Amino acid sequence: MAQPFDAEEMHANVNPDSEPPMMVASLQLLRRYWKWIVATSFVVVAAAVAASLLMTRIYVGDVLVAYSSAQQGDQPLSMLARGLGGLAPLAGLAGVNTADARAEAIATLKSRTLSVQFIDRYHLMPVLFRSDWDASKGTWRVSGDDIPTEADAFKRFDEDVREISEDTATGLIRVAMYSPDRQQAAQWANALVRDANAFLRERALVESRKSIAQLQRELDNTNTLEIRQVIYGLFETQLSNATLANTREDYAFRVIDAAAVPDADDYVRPKPLLFIALAFLLGPTLGLLLGLMREAWSESR
Repeated sequence: MAQPFDAEEMHANVNPDSEPPMMVASLQLLRRYWKWIVATSFVVVAAAVAASLLMTRIYVGDVLVAYSSAQQGDQPLSMLARGLGGLAPLAGLAGVNTADARAEAIATLKSRTLSVQFIDRYHLMPVLFRSDWDASKGTWRVSGDDIPTEADAFKRFDEDVREISEDTATGLIRVAMYSPDRQQAAQWANALVRDANAFLRERALVESRKSIAQLQRELDNTNTLEIRQVIYGLFETQLSNATLANTREDYAFRVIDAAAVPDADDYVRPKPLLFIALAFLLGPTLGLLLGLMREAWSESR
């Protein structure tokens, strides 16, 4: 015969303050291995502090620039290009567009061509691959296929040394260079902007010379007064562009704030506080994991 249900007896057997078994086991494990957790945390934090002190400090030199239109009065030039029809390409006016010119200038600043020229001009191969270069002998420590190539240099330069970023709100461009030498970082940043302007200026001069030569041929082949007048106007435009390229140092990028040498304690890597914070998280976790492993090993025995 079934026993009657006794609610009071059931209520008496239930302890409202009782903890879940998992929590009890965890607390017992913490009490048993707290020394392991403290010791492991101390070791991990000490290692993080030592690593942050021993790691090579990396500094950044950055230049703030604004895109400077290489052709004054883009709007009149665009109107002139539309009115010239087939003669516009001869003067280099076809497709005149400030946005496209800006994108092209920034792409040049990031380009492989400019980067390789920069690496060669300032002899950065030994700097980019310090561990492979024997400075006392002036030769590579490695040989054969292990010697860094131009492609290796560009990849490291692009990923670890140079950084180009744009502020979409203001349109300003930040050119940053990273180096263990703080003076070198500032010098590289200023030099890269200067070299980019020189590269774009020289290219504009070459294009102007080609356009002038082509216009001269068209002028020799026509006797129509109206066309000759248009060609003379194009001559004037190209000569003005060439003069602008020859006289304007900040041809494509106008420097707003040049790079200055950062202070000795103003490094960007490593970040000691971040290292220590991660160590405080990792240390107890590692200590608890060791305790669990010890517990499992003891039970297996």
